[in-house]
Amino acid sequence: MAHARRAIIFTMNDSGQPSEAEKSLVKFDVPYYYGGAGAIESISSIASPLLAGGALAFIGIVVQQSDALRFPGVVLLMSLAALLALILAVQCGYWARQHAVTPNEIEQWWLHLPDQARLQRVRADWWQERADYLVWARRTRFLFGIGVTVLWLALAMAAVPIAASKDTSYRWVAVGFCVTAAIIEALWLVVSSKPMRSSTLGRALVGPIVTPPPFSLPK
Repeated sequence: MAHARRAIIFTMNDSGQPSEAEKSLVKFDVPYYYGGAGAIESISSIASPLLAGGALAFIGIVVQQSDALRFPGVVLLMSLAALLALILAVQCGYWARQHAVTPNEIEQWWLHLPDQARLQRVRADWWQERADYLVWARRTRFLFGIGVTVLWLALAMAAVPIAASKDTSYRWVAVGFCVTAAIIEALWLVVSSKPMRSSTLGRALVGPIVTPPPFSLPK
């Protein structure tokens, strides 16, 4: 499975060692980002709704004060596109959350099964749930990034000065600021589509891999 750390999870027997059957049976992929599910939930339940509300309010201003804008139609369409992307991010986040489970959580539903049957059921269900989660999580992140990028571009178009504007230079600075922010967001969306430390740019953004200090169990 993409972007995951391979791991084997065992149920220990009385001797404290996993059986050979379990070694070959219960294999799971550990998420590359341990807090990935929480991050997707924050995007879909906090960031996207807040930005969608702001985009909706901005659309109201555009409709009421179109004479103050040089390209009111373009700004309106871009704002609506950003609003749609952010709302869809919320919906995709909802579907992702339904599949964000751990093997231990799945196991709680099948405690009545014999050990081997339970392990097989947990493994099968988890692989399907994990695959479904990754589909909806990627869509959530992509739609959120698109929504934010288009929203910045809409603000840039709204800041373009009209002919009778008295603060033309300031408005062009605002345009440059919004376009720069849109480019940064688009680059961030592309870079974060893979593990951050898999590319030179990603490592420059998040820092190097940290090697833990030596550790030994007390005797």
